[in-house]
Amino acid sequence: MTVQRPSRRRRVKTRGPVWLFDLDNTLHHASHAVFPAINKGMTQYIMDRLNVDIDEANRLRTGYTHR
Repeated sequence: MTVQRPSRRRRVKTRGPVWLFDLDNTLHHASHAVFPAINKGMTQYIMDRLNVDIDEANRLRTGYTHR
């Protein structure tokens, strides 16, 4: 008789989109021109989500990147 053990993997419920960052360009060929657009989009997202101004959003974005 085989006893089944409960899975140790935690089931994660997704609540929205999942962002995947291709930091080493393995998923697509990115030119240097794409990064300002990425930064702009990320800054806008932080502004909208956290209700902060552009200066605070840029500070947070760069802090998250360095972290």
